[in-house]
Amino acid sequence: MLVDMDNEKERRLSAIQETVLSYNSSVKVNFDSVAGLAEAKQTLKEAVLFPVMYPHLFTGKLAVM
Repeated sequence: MLVDMDNEKERRLSAIQETVLSYNSSVKVNFDSVAGLAEAKQTLKEAVLFPVMYPHLFTGKLAVM
């Protein structure tokens, strides 16, 4: 089955954007709001936040969508 990669990429990006709370949201949740789970929080930061905050470090196969 051939998949249009641009369409698939757009679909995944849209799904992510719909589920992520924006900074302008009335719900204020941050990593400090969650007790414990230090390793899980660090993993999330590395996988989700770092590529957005430091895109110059994520090039080639590590490039952000």
